[in-house]
Amino acid sequence: MTWDGTERRRSKRYGVKDSSIKYRRAGLTSLFSNYSDRLLLLNFSEGGVHFITKEELPVGRKIQMLLEFPKITTSLRMTARVIWTRKSAEHDAFRTGVEITGISDKTKKLLRHVQDNTLLDNVKISTGMYLKEIKRL
Repeated sequence: MTWDGTERRRSKRYGVKDSSIKYRRAGLTSLFSNYSDRLLLLNFSEGGVHFITKEELPVGRKIQMLLEFPKITTSLRMTARVIWTRKSAEHDAFRTGVEITGISDKTKKLLRHVQDNTLLDNVKISTGMYLKEIKRL
């Protein structure tokens, strides 16, 4: 299915400067796998997350995520499913969108706290900026 330009999002997106994500494959094998390197989190909502990764994640893959935000001392742990992935035309990277499929009530409350205290609607970052930033991490 190709995108026709119609906005289908049900939830407002939020971006927080210096926020990051780590992920790993979900399921039984996750017990033996490490989380990815810290990646920049482009935006999030109560239903999903958008980030850039060097690895192409197949649509449908289930992942475990750790979201990290400034001024929050704990990582927000949740599970998700890859909804879409797009290769960058400029760089060796992939934009990835995931749908949150599992989140505890405590984590949901913390995520709402982050949303309520966010001044930005979206973090605008090009893939080039991302790749420079990831080297800094």
